[in-house]
Amino acid sequence: MQEGCVFCKISSGEEWGAIVWDDGERLVFMDRFPVTVGHTLVAPKSHRDDVLEMTEEEVGRLFSLAARVARAIKRSLNPAGINLLQNNGAAAGQVIFHAHVHVIPRYQSQTDNPTRAFGKNRLRVSERELLETASVIRDAMREARTL
Repeated sequence: MQEGCVFCKISSGEEWGAIVWDDGERLVFMDRFPVTVGHTLVAPKSHRDDVLEMTEEEVGRLFSLAARVARAIKRSLNPAGINLLQNNGAAAGQVIFHAHVHVIPRYQSQTDNPTRAFGKNRLRVSERELLETASVIRDAMREARTL
């Protein structure tokens, strides 16, 4: 755990997070200020500033889980498309310096440009709404394991 890292605090339970999935190595949780409903983050539980500090195997497992989350979001929330985004360094748009992948559902009703990842108008949602969405995605991930 790195001192002051919000994702490390969420991972350790020191700070609140709407947890979707925890497999001991990686954590999936809802973005507190989502771009769209269902905007999810996939991160290693151990602190790495970015994926450039991770082994190829760790990166592979991180993106494998991100793809699994994307499939669960597709099944459960039925978006028109999904962005998988990962930023390394401030110049690339990274804001939280703990490696993570954004899984962002995109809906037909959106009027923003989906090629622009993060706009000024991020959603303001309650903790209850985040927990409800996390539960829907978690259920879809569990269903996929039993198929």
